[in-house]
Order: sequence, then C-alpha cells, then structure tokens
Amino acid sequence: MAERGMLIDASVRFLRTNPELLAYAQSAAQSTGRSIDELLRDAVSRVRTELEQPAARRAAR
Repeated sequence: MAERGMLIDASVRFLRTNPELLAYAQSAAQSTGRSIDELLRDAVSRVRTELEQPAARRAAR
C-alpha cells in the first residue's frame, strides 16, 4: 500500500523554524486537541486574509 503524502505549505515550514512559535503551537495543540500543522495553517490563513483585504481596497480605488 502506498503511503499517503501531505502537502505542507512553505509558509508553515517557515513558521516551524521559529522555536518560540513552535513551542507555543505545541502547547496550544495539546490544550486544543488540534495538530501543530493545523494551528500553523490557521495562523497563515488569518494573516493572508488580513493582508489581502487592504490590497483589495487599494485595487478598488
């Protein structure tokens, strides 16, 4: 049986290089029952959303 791979976003890999952020994510993962990668992907998604909103407003001008 072939192993099932998982695509890891480059931004999540980058966040994993920050030891303080990784320690926080590990602690939060234990208390929330979510995986570390899930929490990091969620953080990346929220940052992207926040950055895209001002860009969309500028483009609408």
